[in-house]
Amino acid sequence: AAVFHALRHPELFGAAFAHAGAFHAPRRVGDPYAADRGSRDLLMPDVAAHEAVWGSVGSTTRDEYDPHAIVERFAAAGQPAPRLYLDTGIDDHQRVVDTVRDFHAILDRFAVQHEYRELRGGHTWDYVSAALPGALGFLERCLAESTATAQELRSNGA
Repeated sequence: AAVFHALRHPELFGAAFAHAGAFHAPRRVGDPYAADRGSRDLLMPDVAAHEAVWGSVGSTTRDEYDPHAIVERFAAAGQPAPRLYLDTGIDDHQRVVDTVRDFHAILDRFAVQHEYRELRGGHTWDYVSAALPGALGFLERCLAESTATAQELRSNGA
């Protein structure tokens, strides 16, 4: 959600990151995780929870958040891009890995600068704990660069 919001409102967000982002959630039909519902480790919404957020298939919300459409609208606007960081665990559900890879490819196709990482791990809190330092380091670099730019502008009288 953070990356989608950053692309929809770049005037508000200078940077965003996503771990195993649900970039294709608006395209989801049914429950692709039904076979895994018995596992207490499954951290994926069922159909009712998913549709409570995204609406039913064909809804306006799903159309507005289609990953290709969001990036295409952003690129057409010609605004400076927020800094983006994506990662996914290569041991995650294959559908998750594939959708993150696909969103990375969409960003590449539209020349939206971003950082992308594939790390060991699955769709677990252990993965988030291991991946979070990299994402926070990315945000730290973004803030440091932004601060340096602001200081430079102030010293030049702008």
